[in-house]
Amino acid sequence: MLRFILFFVVIAFAALGLTWLMEQSGHVAIDYANYRVDMAPGMLMLFFIITGILFWFILSMFTKLVMFPVFWDKYGKSRKTKKGLALIEKALIELEDGRADRALAHAVKADMILDRPLLTRPILARAARQQGNHQQAQKVLADMAQSSETRLAGIRGLLDEARSQSDDQSALELARQAFALGDRSKELLEPLLQLEVAQRNWGKAIEVVSAQIKAKVTDPIVGNRNWAMLKVELARGYKEDSNSTKLEYFSEAHKTSPDLIPAATGLVKCLLAIGKKEQAIKVVREGWTRQPHPELFKSLREIVSN
Repeated sequence: MLRFILFFVVIAFAALGLTWLMEQSGHVAIDYANYRVDMAPGMLMLFFIITGILFWFILSMFTKLVMFPVFWDKYGKSRKTKKGLALIEKALIELEDGRADRALAHAVKADMILDRPLLTRPILARAARQQGNHQQAQKVLADMAQSSETRLAGIRGLLDEARSQSDDQSALELARQAFALGDRSKELLEPLLQLEVAQRNWGKAIEVVSAQIKAKVTDPIVGNRNWAMLKVELARGYKEDSNSTKLEYFSEAHKTSPDLIPAATGLVKCLLAIGKKEQAIKVVREGWTRQPHPELFKSLREIVSN
């Protein structure tokens, strides 16, 4: 609205100025090649204005003719984009309605029309998986995993495929790749922890639990207890002649989760092995105060027998 008013104000001032020039006395003479042109100052100004408008019109038409292929290309791309997005919308609606076959057909067309793999490929893979076409889904996800922009999404999809087919080894490798790429989501860390524990990779599992606690995707109490339990398992994996390492791990586990009985009993054995009977008694007494347990009583009997 403001531009519209400004335009009319400029036109009004230009008309007033031209009228004033027309009313002024005097004339302008132009001699060129035996030709003489006499005119009033206002007419000369009008001539220049009309000439300028004609020049601007011709230049504008020439520019449009030169840029026509570019404009036409943009128009074509705009139409293709609208058509592709419409197909994506249909595919998403059909996925929600359970019509995976139609969703897959529309997703394939959208992927051919649009040059947006971040948008089309995940939907294409989802439609293929929902239809039961795991081979096509894996192919799409593998292509996504090769691109820097869609690598994480592709690996996450391949991980889901491997887990659905009970391929734990492949699932573990893929989950580790996603973890290395910085994925700290609950949806990744929980299955990764299960896979590491199933393979008895206690050190890797401890890293995952630490990441869960840091990313706040698990309850701190539960996370600390899991961390301590894994430390216990890690300590149990060492031989008796590695008592210093076992003592370090059992101590860390007991400090993190004092009410964890295996951590307390393991710590007592390590302390007795190096002759620290008083500290062993203290651990048993504190544990019994928190939670009486038969294993603590066994540890006490072992102290007495020694």
